[in-house]
Amino acid sequence: MGYLSFLIFGVALGNVQFGYMIGGWNTATKIYGEWQNWPKDTNSIEYINKQATIQVVTNVGATIGAFTAGKIAAYGRWKGIMICNVILLVGVGLTCIPNFYALVIGRLIYGYSAGLFSFLTPKYISEVAPVEVSGTFGGVS
Repeated sequence: MGYLSFLIFGVALGNVQFGYMIGGWNTATKIYGEWQNWPKDTNSIEYINKQATIQVVTNVGATIGAFTAGKIAAYGRWKGIMICNVILLVGVGLTCIPNFYALVIGRLIYGYSAGLFSFLTPKYISEVAPVEVSGTFGGVS
């Protein structure tokens, strides 16, 4: 039971990163804006458009990921989760490049992996968890 708990909670972290990704940007906006020489006025159209673009592409990526996750799941749930982790690393790597467009593309890819996780994680947990604890572990995802 200990190994199973560790495995399921580890897999469920894929879903946690989606909420972290959306909420984490709020605190980083000002620092990133200063770093990239965005306008000082946070009410300017340029500033608002850049911030909104970064927020929106993440959700667009997640939507695309959720709709296309069945194709990744065809390789198997575990392999799908591993593929999703590689996609996530690519997206995160792109967000580390000091360029606005690289950040946007990285967030799109990051969101795509979050959409994949939101489909693959519950499927994997329902397959791995024994029937007597599947409801408890299903709540993790």
